Amino acid sequence: EKFRAKVSDFGTSRSIGIDQTHLTTKVLGTFGYLDPEYFQSSHFTEKSDVYCFGVVIVELLTGKEAILTFGSQEKRGLVSYFLLSMEENHLLDIVDVEIGKDSQKDEVVAVA
Repeated sequence: EKFRAKVSDFGTSRSIGIDQTHLTTKVLGTFGYLDPEYFQSSHFTEKSDVYCFGVVIVELLTGKEAILTFGSQEKRGLVSYFLLSMEENHLLDIVDVEIGKDSQKDEVVAVA
C-alpha cells in the first residue's frame, strides 16, 4: 500500500542441516518475488533470497509493484519488464520520476 515498507515472512525460511543444499516444501509466496529457478526445481536456495531482494530494489527504482497489469487482464512480472528495458537501453525511461530527477544516470545504472 503506497509503497510503505513492511517486514513479512513468506514462510520460505526453514532451519536445515549444514550439509543440506536445499529444502523441498510447499511455498506460499507472491508470484512476482519467486525466482525462476524455483519454478523449475521447487527448491529454494540462497540465490532465491538474493532474487527476492533484487525485486524489491527494482520496485524502489521504478515505483512499480512486482506484478504489472497491462490493459484489462495481461499481467507481467516487473523483473522481465525491467530486464527488457535494460537490454534495449531504456532503463532511465522506467525509473521513477522522483529518483530520476535527483540522480545521476551512472548512479541509477550502478544500483540497477
